[in-house]
Amino acid sequence: MPGLSISGHETLSQASPVTSSNSMSEKTDGLTGLVFCSAEDLAIDDGHFNDLDIDHRFVRLARHHERRDSNGLFGCRTVQKGRQEPLTHDSWCCFKIKQVRRGEPESDVVYEWEQPSINISWNARDHVTLLLCMDTPGDLQAAIQDAWDCGLVDGSDPYRWHCFIVDKVTDLYNRSVWGLRDFVRLDVEKRRSPEFVDFERLHEIARHIIHSNETLEVALSTLEGMLEAHQVFSEQTSGSSGSVMDQFSARHSYSSSGKVMDFSARHTQLEMSALRRTVKATFLRSKSLSDRLNNEINLAYNLVNQRDSFLMKTIAVMTLIYLPGSYIASIFGMNLFDFSAADGLEVSHMFWLYWVLMVILTLITVGTWVVWQYQSKHVRKQRPAKESQGPPWTTSWELHDWVKVRRRTGVEVTPEALA
Repeated sequence: MPGLSISGHETLSQASPVTSSNSMSEKTDGLTGLVFCSAEDLAIDDGHFNDLDIDHRFVRLARHHERRDSNGLFGCRTVQKGRQEPLTHDSWCCFKIKQVRRGEPESDVVYEWEQPSINISWNARDHVTLLLCMDTPGDLQAAIQDAWDCGLVDGSDPYRWHCFIVDKVTDLYNRSVWGLRDFVRLDVEKRRSPEFVDFERLHEIARHIIHSNETLEVALSTLEGMLEAHQVFSEQTSGSSGSVMDQFSARHSYSSSGKVMDFSARHTQLEMSALRRTVKATFLRSKSLSDRLNNEINLAYNLVNQRDSFLMKTIAVMTLIYLPGSYIASIFGMNLFDFSAADGLEVSHMFWLYWVLMVILTLITVGTWVVWQYQSKHVRKQRPAKESQGPPWTTSWELHDWVKVRRRTGVEVTPEALA
């Protein structure tokens, strides 16, 4: 089928040679399969899965979860049909990553979604029987294939594969967050200017960061669910009696198989905890990008308001300059010029009075405004020093509120403080 490739070998621990083909060899005990495909290409009744020792309901379940287009999830189920049948454990996880980059031209912002989904079928006899990887990016697929071919991951615990894959997924999240950081640093902080603010681009970058925060927070929840599920899985496998423990002992030639499994489980738990902390750190970096961008947006609004305030102040000063002259002209306008004289326009010999009064009133008006501005700045500078000297009340109501706040915070109100 298009887009489907399967690799198979006897066991992961033996690291036997692996062949990749579209048709499987004859079914044998312990045969395992590695499948890469897209969710759209995966067919429930595909014949390639007939040679794998798996429950075909697992394939149906994997396809169902992938096509839900979830931004992240984890689930598992454990089944044992009979006492003589091996314990079966199926688990699946999904992650969603948004990769943002520059387009052509560089002013464009383009993005693409990556949604790798990993589904693992395991049983106590054959260990990992199917590793189904859907919609995995090229780098992640190559890493999984290489680990499968070289037997780098022990298949006795399916969550070791989850740890390996999540470790590679954290690189995808890290790449996504650092790509967003470049936009915040280069397109916003380095191009800060009150003359021109591209608010549309600011909000476009903010939208991508919001998506990053969402997917990383869901990834944290996914890892927490994985930790809880692995704890239950460890208790089920180490606490089982009879066939499960006998199969494990025979497979590894250990007499104290319970101790071996407990040690392996603790190691896996520690590894998943470390991965969770890594995702947590990436999530906090993404949140800091959101805070930085919000700070830049607020600063841009303040710079624009400051520029508008300066323009309005300039208009106000120009109005102050012309207002006295207009006022004087309105008073003396009819007395300074005579348009009905026989010799033409006659100007009153008191016309100089207009200029004297206009200049004086203009200087008084502008001077009053300048002094008022200086006094306001001086008062604002002196206010913190005055507030530190004592309670700043001027009325009885303010005194009452000050006392109430001090008592509520547990601070004793002394007569000296009220003096």
